[in-house]
Amino acid sequence: MNVHDTFRATRGEEGFGLIASILVMTVISVLGAALLTSGMSDLAASDNYRSAKQAFYAADSGVQQSLIDFVSDSTWAPTMVDASTLPIVLKINFPAVVSINNQAINMAQQGGNPVAKFYDFGPTVPFASASYDRELFLPPIAFNQANGKGSKVWVVMPTRAVGTAGLNGNARQRIQADARVLLFRISVWDNAIFAGGGQGGNEINGNVQVRGSVHIVGDPLNPTTINWGGGAVMLNNYLGAADNDNFAADAWRLPALPTRLIDNELVETLDAEFRLKHGNLDIGGTVSLGTPNQTGTPEKEQLDGFYMDGQVTATGSAAVHADYSGEYDIREDVTFPDLGDPYVDPGTGAAYATQRSYLMTNSVLLPYKKIDGNTPAFVVDDGLGNRVEWNPTTGELSVDGIARVEGNLELGDKGGVSGVNRIAYTGTGTMYATHDINIHWDVVPQGEYLNTLGNARHNLGLIADHRLSIASGPGDSWIKVFAAIYGGDEIRVKKQSRIAGSLVSTTFDLGSNVPRIFQVPKLAGMLPPGMPGAEPLLYVSRAEVVNWTHLR
Repeated sequence: MNVHDTFRATRGEEGFGLIASILVMTVISVLGAALLTSGMSDLAASDNYRSAKQAFYAADSGVQQSLIDFVSDSTWAPTMVDASTLPIVLKINFPAVVSINNQAINMAQQGGNPVAKFYDFGPTVPFASASYDRELFLPPIAFNQANGKGSKVWVVMPTRAVGTAGLNGNARQRIQADARVLLFRISVWDNAIFAGGGQGGNEINGNVQVRGSVHIVGDPLNPTTINWGGGAVMLNNYLGAADNDNFAADAWRLPALPTRLIDNELVETLDAEFRLKHGNLDIGGTVSLGTPNQTGTPEKEQLDGFYMDGQVTATGSAAVHADYSGEYDIREDVTFPDLGDPYVDPGTGAAYATQRSYLMTNSVLLPYKKIDGNTPAFVVDDGLGNRVEWNPTTGELSVDGIARVEGNLELGDKGGVSGVNRIAYTGTGTMYATHDINIHWDVVPQGEYLNTLGNARHNLGLIADHRLSIASGPGDSWIKVFAAIYGGDEIRVKKQSRIAGSLVSTTFDLGSNVPRIFQVPKLAGMLPPGMPGAEPLLYVSRAEVVNWTHLR
């Protein structure tokens, strides 16, 4: 082969190299396009996933915001719930408009009743790169008692939220949950003892017993210290009420306690709780606030709750036994009901400058300041529903409406007629003294306390503008009183007195003897007329989510 033959062969291969290069470039282009398409698809999928997540978190935040709205504002609760009596109930005549935390909900009506369905709950709310819209189901779908006497209830209101995110809102997620809201009817009379300032006199010691709740609001400028020593106890039941050192033969007058199912056991309970605001607690000796729960017993032993914002100092074997404990748990301002506060007549709606002026205007004046065996029989009746009748021979007293004494009122006297040493009352009424009330005899209902069957009403209120004292006279002992008791400045309970009802005062003094206070749970829902603090506060205690569902 010569040189020219070689040259011709090389030129012949040039066309093949060009074709190969084009093929390689084509393959690379196809692969690049495929990779680009795949990358764009992955990017779109990632964007959709991110948008879906944003929408989900927005929807979940909408549900959580509903819980915040429920507990941030308690004013909506009275529009739905009737708390005038116990147990509290859902209102039958539901309002057309409900406002929750300034979010107005307009409810459709049919035949005067609200249409049960989901309603818009507030405007669209931006949330990060998304937003949410909410709905609330009204009226509530469930209304369940949370304690025995019905002062606490769980209200179940389904709430749902739709989260929106992504370009043009293409990602939408829905979440629905049942919001369970705990409503708490707070009344100064739903306690064995309610005090505005706290404890007066010496420490509580000896064998003092308080059966039921204690609520002391104290003074932020002068915090109180509650001193309990010796063998004083706070109990959550009526165990031993019929013992000779308690009510003995009068124990049958106590209304039966409500019951609750606790750990599959049906037990009687006072639903007792201890609350102290603006103060400290000092307990010593063998003091026991509640006792350890025991299985197989018909009573609840531990307190339901123990809440205070001060310090607890415990010495000796003193202890607190409660289901729950923590800081003072009521965000609303619970105050002592002073007779100098403005007052509105619940029956007529008439406004009075003070409750004192209401009591003075709407009461009948008693002809005597002492009611005992030496007091002549009398009947006073103003024809306006205020009536009092006294029979010194039998010791029977009938009180309806409001009766007043200007000055001090003395109930009983050890120097009275032989054989009569108690006042047995009937009716539904209140006795008001413009200064003090001193009780020296038993003051008991003629039948079961607070019985409202037929005409056998036994419901007495005692109001002392300044001090109410029980068993403070020489020779006074073993006095039993069934009543709603109010002392504007102080309540003193001495000796071996036994009280069934509630004590409400600025300060209380239980001395160093062995008085025993038995709260009567139904009293808070059926107070005699004119009692201070009769209007309860309905408070949203907490809210939580149950039955959470992601609807997509």
